[in-house]
Amino acid sequence: MTQLTDIQYYGSVYCYISLLNSKYIIFDNTLSHFKGLHVNRTCILGANKVLTLSVPLEGGRSVKHKIMDLKIASRDSWQRIHWRSIHDSYRKAPWFEEYAVDLENLYQKTYVYLWDWNLKIAEWVFQSLNFETVILSEEVSGNLQNSKISFSNDSIKMGFGYPKYQQVFSDKLGFQPNLSILDLIMNEGPMARKYLEKLEVYEANRKDGTTVN
Repeated sequence: MTQLTDIQYYGSVYCYISLLNSKYIIFDNTLSHFKGLHVNRTCILGANKVLTLSVPLEGGRSVKHKIMDLKIASRDSWQRIHWRSIHDSYRKAPWFEEYAVDLENLYQKTYVYLWDWNLKIAEWVFQSLNFETVILSEEVSGNLQNSKISFSNDSIKMGFGYPKYQQVFSDKLGFQPNLSILDLIMNEGPMARKYLEKLEVYEANRKDGTTVN
């Protein structure tokens, strides 16, 4: 199966249940940026609240360029800020040490275009999740039959039997669903894919009306 989808900064947990069985993925480069698109921001669980990390864009949040033309604003040392936030939030997570070196190295590199940065992040996520998905360029999409996925958080509902995993700070803040895929990877490591499979089953049952809410 080939999926055409948005490219995001990590993307939420729910993004990835739609990609579990995708052999090929094509990131849509025809979209124009709008404020509701999570192309430059992601949510992680901090010590006191859910934190939003935003990559600064040239022209600000309201810039209307196509996704592939968005430039990262070189201000505020955002890489250092994001990495420090990730470090402080997940340094006590079970799998932080396993991924920390490679992830920190990503934040030490400079990117001009947000597209290139998100693509590098996507490659890291797929590798961490043990996805065998192949990322294809837009140029070859004409020869493949594909379907479009647009990600939305509107359908999330934590009913009876909703699968949970142990999160750092969950003893204080409770379980927070559908955070950045980074949260799942840091807490579940190699078992992150198994969690996605459980969540996929839960969502299928909920939509069929077999999950009690």
